[in-house]
Amino acid sequence: IDAATDFAQGWDNLAVTQWMMTGNEYAVLSNVPMSDKEREKNGGDSSSVEVPRQCAIKIGSEGVPLFENIADGKAIGLTQPLLSATQSSSFAFAKCHYETNVPHDPFAVQLLETEKFPRFARLWTRGYDVYTPSANIVYRDNAVLHPLHHTTGHGDAGERKWPKNDNERRNAHLRMKVLLDIHHGITGAEASSLAGGG
Repeated sequence: IDAATDFAQGWDNLAVTQWMMTGNEYAVLSNVPMSDKEREKNGGDSSSVEVPRQCAIKIGSEGVPLFENIADGKAIGLTQPLLSATQSSSFAFAKCHYETNVPHDPFAVQLLETEKFPRFARLWTRGYDVYTPSANIVYRDNAVLHPLHHTTGHGDAGERKWPKNDNERRNAHLRMKVLLDIHHGITGAEASSLAGGG
């Protein structure tokens, strides 16, 4: 769950019920949470029948597929979770083995958006299926974000931000390309240097 998250009334029972409706031990419920503003507009938890859904997969500047952290679609009137081709880092609910079998890649640093698709690929190759829930379980509070989340400059106003490291970012992109078997822009030496790191 993202730090800027609010929960639906009875979210814990709702999440378990939704997960059980999939009938899949390896199910992952995931979607980009609806904003608090949309929640209010739709009348709160009980009357909200629209669930944000990611549909598009884009190709990033480094040639690696990525999911943006926006919902570009809606699932309306679902009676059970719907199989999805995307996963959101803002909300995912599954059994604990999801995190132990497919942990975040500790070498995918500096890749806030880009790391999502490779993790989704690792989920899929380990037998996990991602579903859009049929009800909103969590909501995103976009009112006040921590300074680390701002995108203007890099500490321009004196705030503490995640330090940029272009070498880490480049190496992480290379790792993602090797994982996804994307050879565009990778030299043989670079691929060899990453082969031992798994």
